[in-house]
Amino acid sequence: MDGVVDCYPNPEPLRQISLRHQKVNDLLGIDIPPESNRNFLERLQLKIVGDDNPNALTVEIPTFRPDLKQEVDLIEEIVRLYGVDKIPGGNPICLAAENPFDAVFDELTKVRNLLAGMGLHEIQGQTLIMNEAAARIHQESELVHLSHPLSSDMDTLRSSLMPGLIDAVSHNARHRESAIRLFEIGTVFQKSNNGFEEKRNLAFALCGTSDPDFRAVKPDETYVDLFGLKGIVESFLTFYGCRGIFFDRSDDSDDLFSEYGVIRQGNLIIGRIGQLQPALSKDFDIRMPCFLAELDLDGLSGRRNTQKSFKPLPPYPSIRRDIAMLVSDSVQHQDILKSIRKSKVEWIESADIFDVYHGDNIPEGQKSVAYGLIYRSPKKTLTDDQVNGAHTKVIEALKRDLKATMR
Repeated sequence: MDGVVDCYPNPEPLRQISLRHQKVNDLLGIDIPPESNRNFLERLQLKIVGDDNPNALTVEIPTFRPDLKQEVDLIEEIVRLYGVDKIPGGNPICLAAENPFDAVFDELTKVRNLLAGMGLHEIQGQTLIMNEAAARIHQESELVHLSHPLSSDMDTLRSSLMPGLIDAVSHNARHRESAIRLFEIGTVFQKSNNGFEEKRNLAFALCGTSDPDFRAVKPDETYVDLFGLKGIVESFLTFYGCRGIFFDRSDDSDDLFSEYGVIRQGNLIIGRIGQLQPALSKDFDIRMPCFLAELDLDGLSGRRNTQKSFKPLPPYPSIRRDIAMLVSDSVQHQDILKSIRKSKVEWIESADIFDVYHGDNIPEGQKSVAYGLIYRSPKKTLTDDQVNGAHTKVIEALKRDLKATMR
């Protein structure tokens, strides 16, 4: 017998889909007549089995079209035959969703843009670190350990961002990067009365030359120092809107720093800054001085002042007076500025240090410092007698507060 015999005693019923004409128009945003919908479907060899309802069609789906499963699939076939290019364009409809984290995200973006504009590169370290690295920063009792770590290298939640920054500096130094300027924003963890607390910190790392294209007469002049990092931290805090920042030097050393200082806002300690231990630098194959700083970013966010004010350029000339004095070695720059502010001379515009001297004719335990003070009034031109009187008040304040001896 010629031909093919198909024995299929229990054929599957063909699937049927209902198509609403109004749904087609609503979904496509255009008006297609019901007759056109019927014509398009018949051109696809789809059988119309129910058209009694003027508002809808019932379509029987053949077995060779398993992709047609619901109404929207039929609408897709209609628009394909109608012509997608004939559908007019329009503005997309979107909803403005809000989330409490949006403000935090925007603030972190500003921090990142600010630091990138200062020439620093962002890194992202691991949240899980080795217990030995974490113990260099905090006491063992303050660390948060994993009950079931996957490896001994990742058994502790980091209590500081500095171990990750040191690893990044080491990696760049081994690849002969000469000017390393890094920062990281990330969460740190410490034990508390409620188990542990999580907060967001900001850390900095400077290592290598101050400028890869700079060539100085003396080799030491090309390397960054602690004051360079201090300047970056101060600039960031100023632009970030933090006021009342002080740096207190500590003569003690620890497992991480050879010398360091704490950073305060008022009486609150918000971070610390220092130079990495030379022995630790050697262990990480860092052959250049490395300087680190870390700030409590969450704490700073709640204490910043975002209001900005404008001051017009001064229309009146300024007068400069210099002060050279002997003070104790323990007196810091901020102590002198604090004493100058306490003199309550309203015309002082700025006070900048321009000389520090230890040597001949300087008594043991003392140093010679020199400051340039700028006097200016926003309302009038100051006379020499007025400036001399104000300058005398500043000198008296320095003698009273710091036991300074004028030179």
